[in-house]
Amino acid sequence: MQKQKRSGLKILPSLIIFGGICAAIIYFVDFTAVADTFLGMNFEPSAEMAELINRDNLTKTGERILNASKPELLEAEEFNSTCYTGTENESSVLGCYTNNTVYVYNIQNKELDGIKETVLAHELLHAVWHRMSYNDRRALYHDIDMVYSANQEELGEHMAGYADEDHYDELHSVIGTQIASEDLTDELREHYAKYFENQSKIVSYYNAYNGKFKALEKRVAELEAQIETNRARIESLTAKYESDAEDLLKNINSFNARAESGSFSDSASFYAERNELVARQNQLQADYETLNTLINETNTMIQEYNNNVLEAGKLYDSVNSRIQTPSTQIQD
Repeated sequence: MQKQKRSGLKILPSLIIFGGICAAIIYFVDFTAVADTFLGMNFEPSAEMAELINRDNLTKTGERILNASKPELLEAEEFNSTCYTGTENESSVLGCYTNNTVYVYNIQNKELDGIKETVLAHELLHAVWHRMSYNDRRALYHDIDMVYSANQEELGEHMAGYADEDHYDELHSVIGTQIASEDLTDELREHYAKYFENQSKIVSYYNAYNGKFKALEKRVAELEAQIETNRARIESLTAKYESDAEDLLKNINSFNARAESGSFSDSASFYAERNELVARQNQLQADYETLNTLINETNTMIQEYNNNVLEAGKLYDSVNSRIQTPSTQIQD
């Protein structure tokens, strides 16, 4: 019996020590990071995807999460079947994070350099959000709200298409890829620095390609306003020209009739009225030239407007995976 007691006393401290070791392991080991390491261990991105990843300049943590998410570039048909659920708003979907995998639409438009890098970073942040605990997410809500409020005009339209349960998830990705570091709170700046070596570089990609859309839209709006102003002025000037021309024609016919009938009492009154008619005729010609110049300028604006609308349409079509490219082959 004594031996059993002594033996028991020896076992108890061992159990306590072992329990302490287990607690320490549970406390200090990030099992999500370990799982991500194993998931991404054998991941081999395509050559183009590897270049995108390199250009995003990720931290080790960012690389680990992205590798675990096995990012893929998909062509239109496969991308649509993977990323479109039927609940999206009217804007084009450029990427998605689904089934723990990041997918990016393989946009083929050299004018939009940086767009795939931005989409990849955006979807990476969805993978990050997915891995965050409820409390960690809640801790960012206030800062996300602050930045969103300060950039409501720019981000509001995009966010209007998202359900309440997706609001912070989407904003977390949007802010991280579209709002410059200097415009973030300290907390968000530190948060995104965990995944990007230079978060503002991601934003520069976004600004570069989005700037093309904005410039076209701005110019289209300017031209539309100017065209409408010119049209109103053309209508006014045309009405005045036609009225003045009609009055002048009546006065000229009257003058000619009176001249033929000898109604003028002297040459002074004849030439005085004639000179007045000539001056009115010259003014009418000048008004015509002004009107004609305005019409030509407006037609040029209309042509530029149409060209810009066409160019904007091509840019939007190039990022819309649901636009079907016509077949170049004629069936027999």
